[in-house]
Amino acid sequence: MGQSAITANFGGTVGTSSSMPKPLGDVLDEAYPEITHTVLMSWEINMVLTHENQAFRSEGRYFGSDFFTVFKFPLLVGDPATTLLDPESIAISESLAKRYFGDDWRLKDDLLGTTFRVDNRLDVSLTTVFEDVPTNSSLQFEFVLPAEEFIRYYYWVEAWNNNGLRKELVIIQFIISIIMIVGTFTVYRQLNYIRDKDLGLDRENVVYMDFEGAYKSSLRPSSRSCSTGRPS
Repeated sequence: MGQSAITANFGGTVGTSSSMPKPLGDVLDEAYPEITHTVLMSWEINMVLTHENQAFRSEGRYFGSDFFTVFKFPLLVGDPATTLLDPESIAISESLAKRYFGDDWRLKDDLLGTTFRVDNRLDVSLTTVFEDVPTNSSLQFEFVLPAEEFIRYYYWVEAWNNNGLRKELVIIQFIISIIMIVGTFTVYRQLNYIRDKDLGLDRENVVYMDFEGAYKSSLRPSSRSCSTGRPS
């Protein structure tokens, strides 16, 4: 099993990313017959799943139809070969099954085929319940939708350069973060320099005298008066 990566020049900066345009998957399937399965997957996306009068936000991903065949995440209900074949299907974790149907969700006769609404825009049918993903897995998700729906909704993935904007934004955010960190560190060093600078005196033995009052009194007019004149 392997993972594809792309090294490209983004505005003069060369970077490598595991993101890839959808057409590359098609090319790999056609050009390399030794590749038996190609699985497209998205990043984690926070979406609202609604069933009847219950709606909760959960983290999900879009995966290619062979995902549960290639990756051995145990299924409690459903067939790994057919789970994601229907573009309008959904697989949920055991925790989500308990959240929507209760602890006795296994006893629900019409469990498979239950309708969920995704982000109030798409109706999907439940085909699978899988064991909760272990916390040490690099892939984290609470539900899975077919990659075909992702491609249909995010049409730009069909372009060869579709991951450019996301990469550019990451680079810009990284540069801004570095500038802010350097600026904060510089201010911190300047404050330490001022605090620790040897001023040639012992701060513990400094005598403070109030000259303001004495200075003001010296400017007050005297009660004595004097006159001058020319001698006769």
